[in-house]
Amino acid sequence: MKIAVLASAMLIAGLPIASAYAKETPPKLPLTAKKLTGAEITALYDGVTVNWHNYALSGTGTATYDLKKGVQTGTWNMGGKSGAINGTIRVKGDTFCYTVNKKEECDSVYTDGADIYEVNSKSVVVSKNQKQ
Repeated sequence: MKIAVLASAMLIAGLPIASAYAKETPPKLPLTAKKLTGAEITALYDGVTVNWHNYALSGTGTATYDLKKGVQTGTWNMGGKSGAINGTIRVKGDTFCYTVNKKEECDSVYTDGADIYEVNSKSVVVSKNQKQ
């Protein structure tokens, strides 16, 4: 959901964002979480489908990432509504970037066991994802 997960994440590129969606309190990033490099993000996400939970938009869904083509596809569910994800993605430095409402968002990616966390520049967990 920022795709990317995600979703986070956010993993819901092309999704209209409305103020009617209340933000959820995100979980804290576990102290044991490992921050990934750009190469590790690519290895983790490329060709993979994830289930994501975006806290900023109180949404869930799935996203399939194709970093070679720079696209993500999937579905989102938010506030009793659902739709399709068709958006752009890329790895920029050590961040995972996706486009939401024509604006690119870039988050750091951390892993802790099977959990994948996308964290914004303010160190807030935006999305928690898991591979399908």
